[in-house]
Amino acid sequence: MNSICIIIPFYNEANRFPVDEFLEFLQKDPETSFCLVNDGSTDDTGKMLESLREKFPGRILVITVPENKGKAGAVQAGMISALQHFTCRYFGFFDADLSTRLDESFRLRSRLQEKPMLEFAFGSRVAILGVRIERKLYRHLIGRIIATFISGILHLMVYDTQCGAKLFIQPLAARVFEKPFITRWLFDVEILARIVGMYGRDGIEEVVVEVPVSSWIDKGGSKVSWTYGFRVLYDLMKIRNHYKSFL
Repeated sequence: MNSICIIIPFYNEANRFPVDEFLEFLQKDPETSFCLVNDGSTDDTGKMLESLREKFPGRILVITVPENKGKAGAVQAGMISALQHFTCRYFGFFDADLSTRLDESFRLRSRLQEKPMLEFAFGSRVAILGVRIERKLYRHLIGRIIATFISGILHLMVYDTQCGAKLFIQPLAARVFEKPFITRWLFDVEILARIVGMYGRDGIEEVVVEVPVSSWIDKGGSKVSWTYGFRVLYDLMKIRNHYKSFL
C-alpha cells in the first residue's frame, strides 16, 4: 500500500488557506487522505474545515484542539489521531498556507521508495536551476543563520529543517510522535534528534533523506513573529539539553 496521509495544522487560517488548490488536489489524487487540525482557532477555521470534511468524508479527518498548542502540539495531536484512523503506508505534514505544494509529497514518497532502508524524507528549500523558491531576502538570511546553529546542535550537515514538507513511513511516524515535543516551533529539529537517538548518528543517513523541493512560494501572513528569532537559541539549548544523551 502506497497511500499517503497528510496532517495540516490550522490556526486562524479561514482567510488564508487556499481552498480551491486543496480541493483540486483531492479531486486529482484519490489515494491521499488528510487530517486537518484546528489548533484553537478563534475565527471561522472550524467551519471551513467541517465544510471540507463534508465534501470528502472518507478522506478527511478533522480534529479540534480546544486551546492553541502551536504547530508542534497540533501536528502531534493530528498524527496520533491519523495513525489510529487511517491505514496508510506514509504519514507526513505540510503547512496550511501550502507554500510547499501538496504534490511534493509524491516526490518525497518516490525518494523513500528508492531505498528500502529509508524511513523519513523531508523537503529542503534549495535555490538551484530549475527550482522556484520565492522567499524574502531577510527571511532567507535569518534562515541560513538558524540552520547553521541547528546543524551545530545536531552535529549533522542539514540544509533546511524548517521546510513544511515531511513524510515518514508509518512505523517511524508512530515512534517519533509518541511523546510531546518540548518546543512549539522547532519540533522539526526534535524529530531529527529523536531519530538520532533511535539509529545513532552513523546510521541516520541510512534512514533519512533531505529532498530539494521543486517549488516553494512564501505566501506571507506567517503566525511566527520575527521576534521569535530571539527565542531560537534558547529553544535550541533546550533541545540540546533535553536530548544530550545522544546529541
